[in-house]
Amino acid sequence: MNRTKRLAYHGIFLALFIVTAKISFTVFPPVPFTLQSAAVILCALVMGWQSAFTVAIYILLGIAGLPVFAMGGGVGYLLYPTFGFTLGFLVCGFVTGLIYSKKKTVKNSVAAVTVGTLIIYICGISYYLLLKNFYFGESVDIWKTLMTFYVVFIPSDLLKGAICIAIARRVKPLAFSVKN
Repeated sequence: MNRTKRLAYHGIFLALFIVTAKISFTVFPPVPFTLQSAAVILCALVMGWQSAFTVAIYILLGIAGLPVFAMGGGVGYLLYPTFGFTLGFLVCGFVTGLIYSKKKTVKNSVAAVTVGTLIIYICGISYYLLLKNFYFGESVDIWKTLMTFYVVFIPSDLLKGAICIAIARRVKPLAFSVKN
């Protein structure tokens, strides 16, 4: 894929990350429900491991102060309990894209999306627990945290994952390969 087309994809997905961050509502505080994880996974399925560059630009723009995150932006956002999920997007983009790029079967698509989603949760929940316990000095119940940050979102994540796979399989001829 040529350089211009690749840059266009980065720009389109960057805009999609920002828009999906702003369309949010809180079901179970403090975690807002957004379509951002779906945007990151779709980006990974379409662009492969290179989606990590788009996520990195998104994170850098937010930390630099542009209000691209769900609740704003700036360096202070590093202390938001949910910032770990945003960091998880970076790892998710790379790993999901790498897995999916190897073999674009339905079975591999499901594996890539599942692994990517788990990465987002592992990063997000770990960051939350570390921040609350060590920085804020609060004791946090791990089971309550898992219910608040993970279990309640499983149904929506299954739906988002299925939609991402369906879309990615439609744009398969446009997908980036591991060689690019």
